[in-house]
Amino acid sequence: MPKRFYKHKLLLDENMPHRTAFLVLNSQFDVKHVADDLKHCGLDDPGVYQLAVNQKRILVTYNTKHFRPLAGNRNDAGIIGVSANLPTPPG
Repeated sequence: MPKRFYKHKLLLDENMPHRTAFLVLNSQFDVKHVADDLKHCGLDDPGVYQLAVNQKRILVTYNTKHFRPLAGNRNDAGIIGVSANLPTPPG
């Protein structure tokens, strides 16, 4: 019996485009944006990381160098680093 598809929970950092810019991502995963969906504008990096931990979400951000020390080798939340050189989705 094939494994059921797991719908990961992602948290887009404030510096990322709004989640509606990622149509395919939204259709396959549970995506929230720090500022637009959760109304946490201006949170510092430790606060954003703690929000991801509390909501059991994987953090998606451009600035992984600021979050890497917070995560260390713990398994409480994941971090996905996205290159700032990627083109912004249209819309």
